[in-house]
Amino acid sequence: MPSPVYQRLIRFNPDCAELITRLRSETAQLDRSATFPIDNVRLCARFERLCSFTEHRSTAPYIAMAYGCLTTAFIMTQRSAAIRRIETSNNERAKESVLPCIESGEAFATVGISHLTTSRRHLPTPPVQAHRDGDGWRLQGRVPWVTGGCVADYLVVGAVEWPSSSGLVVPSEVRSGSESSSREEYLFLISCPKIGLHAGAGMELIALTSSCTDGIDFDGVRVTREDILHGPSDNVMAASHAGGAGGLHTSALAMGLAASAIDYLYEEAMVRPSLRLYADKLIGNWLKLLDELDALEDGVTGSASLFDSNSMRKMANDLALHSTQSAMAVAKGAGFMREHPVGRWCSEALFFLVWSCPQGVAEAHLCSMTHIDSPWLE
Repeated sequence: MPSPVYQRLIRFNPDCAELITRLRSETAQLDRSATFPIDNVRLCARFERLCSFTEHRSTAPYIAMAYGCLTTAFIMTQRSAAIRRIETSNNERAKESVLPCIESGEAFATVGISHLTTSRRHLPTPPVQAHRDGDGWRLQGRVPWVTGGCVADYLVVGAVEWPSSSGLVVPSEVRSGSESSSREEYLFLISCPKIGLHAGAGMELIALTSSCTDGIDFDGVRVTREDILHGPSDNVMAASHAGGAGGLHTSALAMGLAASAIDYLYEEAMVRPSLRLYADKLIGNWLKLLDELDALEDGVTGSASLFDSNSMRKMANDLALHSTQSAMAVAKGAGFMREHPVGRWCSEALFFLVWSCPQGVAEAHLCSMTHIDSPWLE
């Protein structure tokens, strides 16, 4: 009998069960081969298009994808981030000629924007600089984290306009202007491959290695005004925000991973009744948290709710960590074997402590782990 978690997970779309089955048939092999799962991406792209014709919430497909394969689901969030930045731009050429092939799965797009929202933002020299060069710019620097950059057909990259020190033409308004005028931010859409763009093949990670996440170096990459998606702006990430679920997709992926571990406990409890108490508790927590996620996406708030996007992320992360470790405690030595999915789930759960984890969420995790009251999520 399917667990209540699985029944709730597949309720929103009849094709969800088939998607999960197909993703799960390959996920165990991905990190061993370190091969980017482009076929999975195309499969999920088709699934997303089917879901787009329904009234279901945008986070629901990502929970299903993460239940099937967290690596693929993570890649799809980066693709989605690129799509949103194109959709919300005023670049009609990109929307008419590029966006359709990305949405169909024919082409893959990803983002290089994390450096615009991390502590590197305040450094004297931005990680990626846009130096004026005639009617365009030359991009110089490094984006430290890009998923699937080595296989991308298109890259949405953030850069800060910066005076040139390499002989390139620098307009007088930048040379003599204020600091704010020299730190205008842009998002550019780059077609790959591109002269001067060097993407790493993928770092060896604790988990999700097949996402081929690595740095990208820019050595004089040429862009023009036709490549601008957003900017100039002093905060181009805020200016390019596409609305919708946004950061809730991170919580959705944690919920999908937690569902895998909880379903394992449920199946074990069917033959080991002593585990039923623990399985039922985690199932109840998952269903309650899913209701809160639905309410957040619907924009429903009230004094009865203790959740905002950051507290949701903290609770979803906790559930992923607790449920996967509970599964390990039940699986025991078998779960610690390389071939067992429980070990992979435990490794993947650590990902949520580092991926898109704001300072407040990180501090809240530390407070929980050290039994200190947290002021961050009050």
